[in-house]
Order: sequence, then structure tokens, then C-alpha cells
Amino acid sequence: MQDDLSYPLSAQSLPVPFYVVLEGRIVYANAAGVCMVRALSVDQLLGEPFSRDLAPAKRIPC
Repeated sequence: MQDDLSYPLSAQSLPVPFYVVLEGRIVYANAAGVCMVRALSVDQLLGEPFSRDLAPAKRIPC
């Protein structure tokens, strides 16, 4: 019997958006796919995409 960890995680299987910070980038996945936000500053990294008060970060298309 295989356990659940042996199957790859897909964006469609996520019930809510999933966020990971990798080397100054926020990678997020939801049912629409996987996108990446590259922050231009630390303030932007901490604020985007969770806060819309800061200038928008450069988005890399899905």
C-alpha cells in the first residue's frame, strides 16, 4: 500500500492557495496553477501578495 506522500502534489488538489518563499520569491499555487512573485525589496516581499498597501511586485506569469 502506497502512502499519500508518494504522489506528487498538484495545484488542483490544494483546497486553498499555498505559499512558499524561495530565495526572495513567493511561489503560490491554487486551482488556476502555479505563479511566482519576485520581490524588489524586503518590504515588498513581506507585503505582497498578502497586503495591497505596497507597490505591486513584479509578477512572473503562470
